[in-house]
Amino acid sequence: MLGEHGFSEFALWSHVTFGCLTPEELEAQTGVTLDRDALEMQAVRGGYTTMAGKACTEYSIANGTVAIIEAILGDTKLVTPVSTLVEGVYGVSGHYASLPCVIGAGGVEKVIVPTMTPHEQERWQASCRHIEENIAKVSW
Repeated sequence: MLGEHGFSEFALWSHVTFGCLTPEELEAQTGVTLDRDALEMQAVRGGYTTMAGKACTEYSIANGTVAIIEAILGDTKLVTPVSTLVEGVYGVSGHYASLPCVIGAGGVEKVIVPTMTPHEQERWQASCRHIEENIAKVSW
């Protein structure tokens, strides 16, 4: 999931694989039909589902934090989406949003900019506009 951590985040379906199969290949070879919109909405609302079931979300946040700390302490070069400063990514700069990054001893050591379809670029820009709108609402 890329972009904002919230309702405007989106799945980068052009880079999703199941094993080594694209969603289209999976569907063609197995007959399994993926409801991409429903799967994406489940990911977007995952925190709310966890909150409703456990009355907290800190365990999943802690698990993600542990993975990042292990990558830093072990200099493992973990590639994972994290919120990072965006500079010149599909026309967006100057705020933080989720992109794949290499995490090592230096923290975010490299921001990876995936190739996005035109539709994904639109969703990226919309998610980043949402972030910018929320920043503008904050009174300093």
